[in-house]
Amino acid sequence: MVNTLLMSLPALYNVGVLLFLVCFMYAVIGMSMFGDIEGYEGGYINEHANFWHFGNSLLTVFRIITTDSWGKLLADIMNCNDGGLPNWDDCDIAALPLIYFSTLITLGGSIMLNLIVAIIIDKFIQNANEEGILTGKGYTAESLIVLLRRMHFLEVFQKALKKKVREFQAREELEKVLEGESMHHISGVPDGSDV
Repeated sequence: MVNTLLMSLPALYNVGVLLFLVCFMYAVIGMSMFGDIEGYEGGYINEHANFWHFGNSLLTVFRIITTDSWGKLLADIMNCNDGGLPNWDDCDIAALPLIYFSTLITLGGSIMLNLIVAIIIDKFIQNANEEGILTGKGYTAESLIVLLRRMHFLEVFQKALKKKVREFQAREELEKVLEGESMHHISGVPDGSDV
């Protein structure tokens, strides 16, 4: 696994540069479109998340890509907040913020994350081929995925089985305790006496 991650670093570097380029472009576009929006006390556009300067703009773009309160940032930009709570009835509806946020989340979040995962899986399969895991008759990348799914299913089944065994053992112990108490009551021997 570590070998897979080390082998994917060059390709991940390329995706990282591409992601930074997308963030850079959106930070500059955000500064030109939303740089004049002033924050207010308790708002989500404030001294930490804004488009006033490039550094803050880049951090805000990264925050939007990770979908951290992006709806509240959009509400502040569209002037929809009423005392810190989004009030979508009073919005200054404009298409530009909606297009900006939706394309940024789609490009940055979905596509880039999927590219990173695809690169790691590709290197994993490549390393599995080199190590001989997928060589031989009938072994393909699909069979590796099926094998991993079966292993996951067995792990889940094993956990469920262990839980059921513990419950069964606890039930048996409880029945023994209850059976012992009922024998004391039937024989007429009071509990705790040595007669």
